[in-house]
Amino acid sequence: MTDHATKKTALANMTTIEAGHFLKEVKAAIIPVGSTEQHGGNMTMNTDARLAEEVSRRVAERLYPNVVVLPVIPVGVSYHHMGFPGSMTLSPNTLQSVVFDYMRSMLRHGIRRFVLLNGHGGNQTTLSVAATVARHELGVEAANIFFWNMAKEEIRAAACTVRHGHACEIEASFGLYLDPAIVRAGELKAAELYDYPYPYTGFEAGAVDLPYDWRQITRDGSLGDATRASAELGERLIGIILERLETFIAAFMRGEGGGGDVA
Repeated sequence: MTDHATKKTALANMTTIEAGHFLKEVKAAIIPVGSTEQHGGNMTMNTDARLAEEVSRRVAERLYPNVVVLPVIPVGVSYHHMGFPGSMTLSPNTLQSVVFDYMRSMLRHGIRRFVLLNGHGGNQTTLSVAATVARHELGVEAANIFFWNMAKEEIRAAACTVRHGHACEIEASFGLYLDPAIVRAGELKAAELYDYPYPYTGFEAGAVDLPYDWRQITRDGSLGDATRASAELGERLIGIILERLETFIAAFMRGEGGGGDVA
Protein backbone atom coordinates (compact mmCIF):
# COMPACT_ATOMS: atom_id res chain seq x y z
CA MET A 1 0.00 0.00 0.00
CA THR A 2 1.37 3.43 -0.95
CA ASP A 3 2.05 6.30 1.42
CA HIS A 4 -0.69 8.28 -0.35
CA ALA A 5 -3.20 5.53 0.42
CA THR A 6 -2.22 5.22 4.08
CA LYS A 7 -1.58 8.87 4.96
CA LYS A 8 -5.15 10.09 5.02
CA THR A 9 -5.01 13.81 5.90
CA ALA A 10 -8.17 15.28 4.33
CA LEU A 11 -10.88 15.72 6.95
CA ALA A 12 -13.67 15.38 4.38
CA ASN A 13 -12.50 11.86 3.49
CA MET A 14 -12.66 10.57 7.07
CA THR A 15 -15.52 9.08 9.02
CA THR A 16 -16.33 10.78 12.31
CA ILE A 17 -14.70 7.83 14.13
CA GLU A 18 -11.53 8.20 12.05
CA ALA A 19 -11.54 11.96 12.60
CA GLY A 20 -11.92 11.48 16.34
CA HIS A 21 -8.75 9.42 16.48
CA PHE A 22 -6.79 11.48 13.96
CA LEU A 23 -7.51 14.91 15.46
CA LYS A 24 -5.93 13.85 18.75
CA GLU A 25 -2.55 13.95 16.94
CA VAL A 26 -3.14 17.13 14.94
CA LYS A 27 -1.12 20.24 15.75
CA ALA A 28 -2.24 22.44 12.85
CA ALA A 29 -4.97 22.63 10.23
CA ILE A 30 -4.50 23.76 6.64
CA ILE A 31 -7.33 25.67 4.99
CA PRO A 32 -6.81 25.59 1.20
CA VAL A 33 -8.28 28.70 -0.43
CA GLY A 34 -8.76 29.06 -4.16
CA SER A 35 -11.07 30.68 -6.67
CA THR A 36 -13.56 29.87 -9.39
CA GLU A 37 -12.56 32.24 -12.16
CA GLN A 38 -11.47 32.40 -15.77
CA HIS A 39 -8.03 31.18 -16.77
CA GLY A 40 -8.44 32.02 -20.43
CA GLY A 41 -8.58 29.01 -22.71
CA ASN A 42 -5.52 27.48 -21.08
CA MET A 43 -6.87 26.19 -17.78
CA THR A 44 -10.16 25.45 -16.04
CA MET A 45 -12.11 27.69 -13.68
CA ASN A 46 -11.17 25.65 -10.62
CA THR A 47 -7.42 25.91 -11.22
CA ASP A 48 -6.54 27.94 -8.12
CA ALA A 49 -8.68 25.76 -5.87
CA ARG A 50 -7.24 22.50 -7.23
CA LEU A 51 -3.65 23.70 -6.96
CA ALA A 52 -4.16 24.93 -3.38
CA GLU A 53 -5.87 21.67 -2.47
CA GLU A 54 -3.15 19.51 -4.00
CA VAL A 55 -0.26 21.46 -2.48
CA SER A 56 -2.03 21.26 0.89
CA ARG A 57 -2.45 17.50 0.62
CA ARG A 58 1.14 16.91 -0.33
CA VAL A 59 2.66 19.00 2.43
CA ALA A 60 0.28 17.50 5.00
CA GLU A 61 1.39 14.01 4.00
CA ARG A 62 4.99 15.06 4.68
CA LEU A 63 3.96 16.10 8.20
CA TYR A 64 1.65 13.16 8.89
CA PRO A 65 -0.06 12.68 11.35
CA ASN A 66 0.24 16.21 12.77
CA VAL A 67 -1.57 18.20 10.06
CA VAL A 68 -5.15 17.95 8.84
CA VAL A 69 -6.39 19.43 5.55
CA LEU A 70 -9.81 21.06 5.77
CA PRO A 71 -12.19 21.25 2.77
CA VAL A 72 -11.01 23.72 0.15
CA ILE A 73 -12.78 27.08 -0.06
CA PRO A 74 -13.44 26.99 -3.81
CA VAL A 75 -14.53 30.59 -4.49
CA GLY A 76 -12.46 33.65 -3.63
CA VAL A 77 -12.27 37.39 -4.19
CA SER A 78 -12.28 37.69 -7.98
CA TYR A 79 -14.03 40.94 -8.85
CA HIS A 80 -11.33 41.66 -11.46
CA HIS A 81 -12.22 38.54 -13.45
CA MET A 82 -15.98 39.03 -13.56
CA GLY A 83 -15.85 40.41 -17.10
CA PHE A 84 -15.18 36.86 -18.34
CA PRO A 85 -17.95 34.25 -18.61
CA GLY A 86 -18.32 31.87 -15.68
CA SER A 87 -16.18 33.72 -13.14
CA MET A 88 -17.53 33.93 -9.59
CA THR A 89 -16.60 36.11 -6.64
CA LEU A 90 -17.12 36.41 -2.92
CA SER A 91 -16.96 39.71 -1.12
CA PRO A 92 -13.98 40.07 1.22
CA ASN A 93 -16.35 40.02 4.19
CA THR A 94 -17.91 36.76 3.05
CA LEU A 95 -14.54 35.07 2.53
CA GLN A 96 -13.36 36.20 5.95
CA SER A 97 -16.57 34.96 7.55
CA VAL A 98 -16.12 31.52 6.01
CA VAL A 99 -12.51 31.38 7.22
CA PHE A 100 -13.55 32.38 10.75
CA ASP A 101 -16.29 29.75 10.81
CA TYR A 102 -13.78 27.08 9.73
CA MET A 103 -11.55 28.16 12.61
CA ARG A 104 -14.37 28.24 15.16
CA SER A 105 -15.39 24.74 14.10
CA MET A 106 -11.90 23.35 14.60
CA LEU A 107 -11.46 25.20 17.88
CA ARG A 108 -14.27 22.98 19.17
CA HIS A 109 -11.95 20.05 18.42
CA GLY A 110 -8.92 21.59 20.09
CA ILE A 111 -7.04 22.97 17.08
CA ARG A 112 -5.58 26.45 17.53
CA ARG A 113 -3.06 26.78 14.70
CA PHE A 114 -4.12 27.35 11.10
CA VAL A 115 -2.40 27.76 7.76
CA LEU A 116 -4.37 29.62 5.11
CA LEU A 117 -2.81 28.04 2.03
CA ASN A 118 -3.87 30.32 -0.77
CA GLY A 119 -3.75 29.64 -4.50
CA HIS A 120 -5.24 32.94 -5.75
CA GLY A 121 -3.43 36.27 -5.58
CA GLY A 122 -6.69 38.19 -5.37
CA ASN A 123 -7.36 36.64 -1.94
CA GLN A 124 -4.15 37.83 -0.34
CA THR A 125 -5.25 41.15 1.17
CA THR A 126 -8.46 39.63 2.53
CA LEU A 127 -6.68 36.62 4.05
CA SER A 128 -3.95 38.75 5.57
CA VAL A 129 -6.56 40.78 7.42
CA ALA A 130 -8.39 37.57 8.39
CA ALA A 131 -5.22 36.11 9.93
CA THR A 132 -4.68 39.25 12.00
CA VAL A 133 -8.28 39.44 13.19
CA ALA A 134 -8.33 35.73 14.01
CA ARG A 135 -5.31 36.10 16.27
CA HIS A 136 -6.79 38.96 18.25
CA GLU A 137 -10.47 38.01 18.27
CA LEU A 138 -10.43 34.21 18.15
CA GLY A 139 -7.20 33.64 20.06
CA VAL A 140 -5.63 31.43 17.38
CA GLU A 141 -2.41 31.50 15.39
CA ALA A 142 -3.06 31.86 11.66
CA ALA A 143 -0.43 32.03 8.92
CA ASN A 144 -1.43 33.29 5.49
CA ILE A 145 0.65 31.83 2.65
CA PHE A 146 0.26 32.44 -1.07
CA PHE A 147 2.12 29.29 -2.06
CA TRP A 148 3.71 30.87 -5.15
CA ASN A 149 5.65 33.17 -2.82
CA MET A 150 7.52 30.22 -1.32
CA ALA A 151 9.56 30.08 -4.56
CA LYS A 152 9.31 33.68 -5.71
CA GLU A 153 12.87 34.03 -6.99
CA GLU A 154 12.89 30.62 -8.65
CA ILE A 155 9.61 31.39 -10.40
CA ARG A 156 10.92 34.72 -11.64
CA ALA A 157 14.04 33.02 -13.00
CA ALA A 158 12.05 30.21 -14.65
CA ALA A 159 9.43 32.42 -16.30
CA CYS A 160 9.78 33.05 -20.01
CA THR A 161 7.88 36.35 -19.85
CA VAL A 162 7.95 39.48 -17.70
CA ARG A 163 4.20 39.63 -17.17
CA HIS A 164 3.27 36.17 -15.89
CA GLY A 165 1.30 34.79 -12.94
CA HIS A 166 -2.06 33.72 -14.33
CA ALA A 167 -2.77 30.85 -16.75
CA CYS A 168 0.85 31.32 -17.82
CA GLU A 169 3.92 29.13 -18.29
CA ILE A 170 4.28 28.83 -14.51
CA GLU A 171 0.69 28.07 -13.52
CA ALA A 172 0.20 25.69 -16.43
CA SER A 173 3.38 23.89 -15.35
CA PHE A 174 1.98 23.56 -11.84
CA GLY A 175 -1.18 22.10 -13.33
CA LEU A 176 0.60 19.68 -15.66
CA TYR A 177 2.46 18.28 -12.68
CA LEU A 178 -0.21 18.37 -9.94
CA ASP A 179 -3.45 17.78 -11.86
CA PRO A 180 -3.20 17.58 -15.67
CA ALA A 181 -7.00 17.57 -15.99
CA ILE A 182 -7.12 21.32 -15.28
CA VAL A 183 -4.85 22.13 -18.24
CA ARG A 184 -6.09 22.21 -21.84
CA ALA A 185 -2.73 20.93 -23.02
CA GLY A 186 -3.61 20.79 -26.71
CA GLU A 187 -5.03 24.32 -26.76
CA LEU A 188 -2.39 26.37 -24.91
CA LYS A 189 -1.75 29.88 -26.21
CA ALA A 190 0.45 32.82 -25.33
CA ALA A 191 -1.38 35.80 -23.86
CA GLU A 192 -2.47 38.81 -25.87
CA LEU A 193 -1.69 41.69 -23.53
CA TYR A 194 -2.48 45.39 -23.42
CA ASP A 195 -0.34 48.12 -21.91
CA TYR A 196 -1.36 49.23 -18.43
CA PRO A 197 -3.53 52.37 -18.63
CA TYR A 198 -1.42 54.30 -16.08
CA PRO A 199 2.30 54.45 -15.19
CA TYR A 200 3.72 52.86 -12.01
CA THR A 201 0.86 50.37 -11.82
CA GLY A 202 0.52 46.67 -12.47
CA PHE A 203 2.35 43.52 -11.42
CA GLU A 204 5.84 44.61 -12.46
CA ALA A 205 6.05 48.20 -11.16
CA GLY A 206 3.45 48.09 -8.43
CA ALA A 207 4.30 51.41 -6.77
CA VAL A 208 0.68 52.50 -7.24
CA ASP A 209 -2.01 50.07 -6.14
CA LEU A 210 -4.74 50.63 -8.71
CA PRO A 211 -7.08 47.67 -9.24
CA TYR A 212 -7.80 46.83 -12.86
CA ASP A 213 -10.52 44.87 -14.53
CA TRP A 214 -8.67 41.94 -16.12
CA ARG A 215 -10.08 42.83 -19.55
CA GLN A 216 -8.11 46.08 -19.42
CA ILE A 217 -4.79 44.23 -19.45
CA THR A 218 -5.35 40.94 -21.33
CA ARG A 219 -7.51 40.07 -24.31
CA ASP A 220 -7.98 36.36 -23.57
CA GLY A 221 -7.72 36.38 -19.77
CA SER A 222 -4.25 34.87 -19.46
CA LEU A 223 -0.76 36.23 -18.86
CA GLY A 224 2.62 34.93 -20.00
CA ASP A 225 3.12 32.13 -22.50
CA ALA A 226 1.51 28.84 -21.47
CA THR A 227 2.90 27.10 -24.56
CA ARG A 228 6.23 27.02 -22.69
CA ALA A 229 4.79 25.06 -19.76
CA SER A 230 6.02 21.61 -18.78
CA ALA A 231 5.34 19.06 -16.07
CA GLU A 232 9.09 18.96 -15.42
CA LEU A 233 9.17 22.66 -14.56
CA GLY A 234 6.11 22.24 -12.38
CA GLU A 235 7.69 19.34 -10.53
CA ARG A 236 10.88 21.30 -9.85
CA LEU A 237 9.12 24.41 -8.58
CA ILE A 238 6.52 22.53 -6.54
CA GLY A 239 9.33 20.50 -4.96
CA ILE A 240 10.94 23.73 -3.73
CA ILE A 241 7.60 25.06 -2.51
CA LEU A 242 6.76 21.86 -0.60
CA GLU A 243 10.15 21.73 1.06
CA ARG A 244 9.84 25.31 2.32
CA LEU A 245 6.23 24.87 3.39
CA GLU A 246 7.19 21.75 5.31
CA THR A 247 9.99 23.61 7.10
CA PHE A 248 7.72 26.49 8.07
CA ILE A 249 4.72 24.44 9.15
CA ALA A 250 6.87 22.04 11.19
CA ALA A 251 8.22 24.98 13.19
CA PHE A 252 4.84 26.74 13.30
CA MET A 253 2.93 23.83 14.76
CA ARG A 254 5.56 23.46 17.47
CA GLY A 255 5.29 27.15 18.32
CA GLU A 256 8.93 27.90 17.56
CA GLY A 257 8.36 31.57 16.78
CA GLY A 258 10.28 32.89 19.76
CA GLY A 259 7.50 35.23 20.84
CA GLY A 260 5.45 32.92 23.00
CA ASP A 261 2.18 31.18 22.31
CA VAL A 262 -1.22 32.71 21.72
CA ALA A 263 -2.75 34.05 24.91
